Amino acid sequence: MNRKYFFILNPVAGQGKAVNLEEKLYDIKEKLNIDLEVIFTKEALAGEVIARDLARASSSDCITRIYGCGGDGTLNEIINGAFGYDNVEIGIIPTGTGNDYIRNFGTTEDFLNLEKQIMGEAEKVDIIKYKSFHRGYENERYCINMINIGFDSQVVVTAKKLKKMPLIKGGMAYGLGAVLGIFEKKMADLIIDMDGEKIHDGKALLIAIGKGAYCGGGFKSLVKADIQDGLVDVGLVKACTRRDMLKLLSKYKKGTHLNTKVGNKIVYYDKVSNLNLETKDEDIYISVDGELSKVKRVELSVIKDGIKFINPNSK
Repeated sequence: MNRKYFFILNPVAGQGKAVNLEEKLYDIKEKLNIDLEVIFTKEALAGEVIARDLARASSSDCITRIYGCGGDGTLNEIINGAFGYDNVEIGIIPTGTGNDYIRNFGTTEDFLNLEKQIMGEAEKVDIIKYKSFHRGYENERYCINMINIGFDSQVVVTAKKLKKMPLIKGGMAYGLGAVLGIFEKKMADLIIDMDGEKIHDGKALLIAIGKGAYCGGGFKSLVKADIQDGLVDVGLVKACTRRDMLKLLSKYKKGTHLNTKVGNKIVYYDKVSNLNLETKDEDIYISVDGELSKVKRVELSVIKDGIKFINPNSK
């Protein structure tokens, strides 16, 4: 079957790295003699609108491949635009800062190899469908990697501020954000129901809910995550002391925290089909694939094989 290749470039992602891809992409177009087009986004969430327009225009006799050139937030925009169209495949060229979703498949170098991206096959992966409620408004969207509330989302808030400072780049910003978060020690007051059973009511350091294992520029918080198992992984870190936070942090980054004394003490981990969460605070930050918003309540479930994702290591 024929294929059309569309590359959506976010010009601000990764401090402008995506812009440098344009010439390389047109070189690949000539080399491989393929139908390829580059489209630049001009404003926030434009990637979602462009992806939806491309998906709607797709035909049954040609596979439409839509690549986001940016970070996890760009990928999130594209899946929200393209979800529901059977003849559409989604890819990502990692020019953002965190680039966490691709860690489930391979290295950044694999995904920056444009020829491997063109030749790679797509595989079905699960996504999360969620509804968020805030001050009378309801919003339904999709997440491909992870939802974070509490400490993890506060790290994203801090990292976005730090990245505006000279000499502080993506990974460093997340690391510094985590250290600063320990000193601030902000707890979230949450009510959490999973598969119809209440599992928490009270203060917690954080909750990570995802299909992918990584967040925050390489923190392996959901160590048992499987992008194709039809379940969502949940990692809840209970209210704890700064001493326990410090003990947990390096292990949390490496993904070894579940097999430790401090992990057994303060971490709850499970796989579920659906989850409802409500904060007792009026506003709390939620980070969805690295993008921030405020919520009062969240309801989520898993869509099995929801998206066809292009894996450059799959042939």
